[in-house]
Amino acid sequence: MDLQQQMQMQEQGMVEAQAPEFGKGPGKGVGKGLFSRGPGLPPPGTEFGKGFAGSKGAGKGQGKGPGMFGSSPPPTPPTQQQLNSVAPEMQMMMSGEQPGAQQSQPQQFAPNPELEAAIAELKREKLEMRQESRRLEGQLVQMSTELQQLKEQVGRSVAQQVKSSAEFGTFQATSNRKDTQHSEEAAKLSKDLATAKSLITNLQKAFTGLKQDFVTSQGEVQTLRQQVQQLQAASQAQAASQAPPAQQQQQHQHQHQHQNQHQHQHQHQNQHQHQHQ
Repeated sequence: MDLQQQMQMQEQGMVEAQAPEFGKGPGKGVGKGLFSRGPGLPPPGTEFGKGFAGSKGAGKGQGKGPGMFGSSPPPTPPTQQQLNSVAPEMQMMMSGEQPGAQQSQPQQFAPNPELEAAIAELKREKLEMRQESRRLEGQLVQMSTELQQLKEQVGRSVAQQVKSSAEFGTFQATSNRKDTQHSEEAAKLSKDLATAKSLITNLQKAFTGLKQDFVTSQGEVQTLRQQVQQLQAASQAQAASQAPPAQQQQQHQHQHQHQNQHQHQHQHQNQHQHQHQ
């Protein structure tokens, strides 16, 4: 039987009852276009391989896969023993005879190297895909670990930056407070210095006034002394004019001596005033 007859039999569901290991599948057309890579096979999208999905089979196989035969092994062509176990009616339909007619010998499926090669290629590709999937999963786990480490580093960096900002703010506030305190102290010192300068100026003015008052007082004292001397001289002259001659001479000598003493005292006062000035 050639490949075209196999496909027709599989499409009609004749082989499905003979292959119990591929029965009880969940979906129709599971093998659509699976074997389109081999040379000389039907184009993609044909119903080739539909019989292996178990859409009409009565067996108890594990055909649970969504297009890749699931976890069950790939289908293989039916053996001669399986073909011999087909009911006579099915053998007649396979041979093209009507029921009740003379039975003919069951046709045997010839080995299909292209189908077996395509199945082997699919197995190899499935194994490679599983290996690639595991490798990608490992890379994903590694990337997730590295991402978590980066997140932790960023968190630590942000915390350190917040701490540094807080410390800088505290330092700046302390510095500003000290600067304000120093400025206030400098302003107070400047005010005290200005007050001291004003006090010194006032003291200098007062001392100058006192010096002028002292000089004025000395002049007034000198004038008073001169007036006293004049009064004394007038009094002595009047007394001498009324006394006898001997007494007048004595009074004249006494007056002369008193005038000399007064002149000496006046010179002493002038010298003292000069030293004071």
